[in-house]
Order: sequence, then C-alpha cells, then structure tokens
Amino acid sequence: MFSGALVLMKGEDIEEDFVRSLLVTLGYLALFSLFIFIPLIGFIIAMTLGAYVAGYRGGKYSVEWRKVPILSAAIWSTIIAVLVIFVIIPILPTDYDLFIGGWEIAIICVPYALNIIFCTLGARAKFKEKAVYI
Repeated sequence: MFSGALVLMKGEDIEEDFVRSLLVTLGYLALFSLFIFIPLIGFIIAMTLGAYVAGYRGGKYSVEWRKVPILSAAIWSTIIAVLVIFVIIPILPTDYDLFIGGWEIAIICVPYALNIIFCTLGARAKFKEKAVYI
C-alpha cells in the first residue's frame, strides 16, 4: 500500500487563484471554440484538444484541479448551447419547430461531456506534472 505524501515541487509552485484559473480556462475554451469553423473535424478538435489545452493552461493557477475544469467546461458548454438553440436555430431558413427530443438532447449533452472530460484530464495532467510523491 502506498503511504507517501503528495508534495508540490519547490521550483514550480502552483499558484492558488481560483478566479484566475477559471477565467484562463474559459478564455482558452473560447479561443479553441473557433476550431468549429474547420470543416468536418472542427467540432471534435474544439471539444477534445481545445478543452484539454484549456484545462492544462488553467490548471497552472489553482490546486483545485477538479473544481475549475468542471465548472468552466459547464459554463462554456451552456453558453454554446444557448447560442445554438436561441440564436442560430431561429435564423435558419427552415420551418423547424424547436422540439426537444432524443437527438436534440444528445446534441446538447455531447459537448458537455466532451468538454468536462477533456478539460479535467488536462488540468489533472498539469497538476500531476507539478506534483511529486515522496
């Protein structure tokens, strides 16, 4: 059984600034959301690689590597879902009634899941890089 302690490396301490970490993560999520404009694979790149890098960069400023990426990914996914549902869908030239069914729920939940998973993995990687077990 492992009985060591987790200690942060002295040369590269992680700062404890929750708000700064949250804002940095949200900023990188917003920046990497521009990958959506790449045809065919842009959505996947934005929701996986972009979220991973955002969590990795935001994880530098907080020891709370679990709370920051989950909160920031949920905030950003909510912003994207609201924009799509209330801004983009009504201006489309189709006669589409906004009916929330199975596919619509899947379209809403997939960005949430991808953003939260990959953002948390990025923050965990940054935290594990800075910590050492003794």
